Amino acid sequence: MSEFFAAVLSADGSEYEPLSLRSIFASFNRHLKEKDYPEQIIESPCFNKTREALKAKQKELKSLGKGSKPNAAHSLSDEEVDLLYERGEFGTHSARALVNMLWWKNTTHFGLRGCRENRDVRWGDIRLRMDTSGLEFLEYTERQTKTRSGENPRDLRKVKPTMWPCNDRKRDPILAYKRFAEKRPPEACTPDSPFYLGIDHTKHPSIWFTKQPMGKNTINNLLKNMCRNAGIRDEEQKLSNHSARKTMVKKLKENHIPDTDIIQVTGHNNLMSLNTYDELSNDRMRRMSGILSGSDNNKANDSSTPGSGLSGLLSGSAISGGTFNITVNACQSSTLLPTWSSTTNIQAEKRKRVILQSDSDDD
Repeated sequence: MSEFFAAVLSADGSEYEPLSLRSIFASFNRHLKEKDYPEQIIESPCFNKTREALKAKQKELKSLGKGSKPNAAHSLSDEEVDLLYERGEFGTHSARALVNMLWWKNTTHFGLRGCRENRDVRWGDIRLRMDTSGLEFLEYTERQTKTRSGENPRDLRKVKPTMWPCNDRKRDPILAYKRFAEKRPPEACTPDSPFYLGIDHTKHPSIWFTKQPMGKNTINNLLKNMCRNAGIRDEEQKLSNHSARKTMVKKLKENHIPDTDIIQVTGHNNLMSLNTYDELSNDRMRRMSGILSGSDNNKANDSSTPGSGLSGLLSGSAISGGTFNITVNACQSSTLLPTWSSTTNIQAEKRKRVILQSDSDDD
């Protein structure tokens, strides 16, 4: 096996990417494990030579410029997602737009991997439920996945991901799900029926889909096709179904959702797996470049930047020792605080409810 990793080439005669070799190594380990082979090649001393050969090959490939993930999928910006809605690629007005929208919602809210896991999902895996207040939501029950193959029956998601309604009816996943249920053939609404169905092109007014599952290639190219139809440029061929998961992780990280919460949605087993999803947007790269060049125009006005202003200066800081002089601007007591006469019974007045008027627009 060590000789294999030292000499293996791809079908076209070119070198593999370092991570591709690692994936091949892991697939060998899974195969041997399924066949009840007594040794684990990822840790057994019997395979030390194989692991050393793999590491040496990966270092060699890195020195040749490999390993920069040239084919890594790109995430979508908020503007590009908005464009998919504006151009009719997402919506409930047609079978294709409905499938596109539900695929996007399922991938980004339930953490489904863009191809196989979406193909494997069944109608009964996603259920319409209602909370105690009467609010409807969708709940996903996971089947076999890349990280949970079913070999260990105790290895389950600790939290079932859910999807909730939104105020924008055009983007509401609950309305889209109900529309999808209405347009499916009744016999395709059993729990074990495929979730994604082929589109019925006979223009039947009440049924938009066939009883047959949607084709593998159709599902695998959903995002690429909808982006092309919406006019989203993909000159580097970096948009794929995996872009949806990258968009989900990027969006949650940008909104300061803890990694421990994010993996409950993505289905990862460890936090380190999220590092592969990290990427900087062009806007942030431009900002960093401006800072390094000494021409950042936003640094004085960016109140959203962590650490800006007095609150940012003091937030999270521990101050001990020293002398501090604090000046408090005096205010007229008549405008903010009640006044007390010398004969006022303070204990009685404390029990009174004092309502102070505010000039805030938020009130």
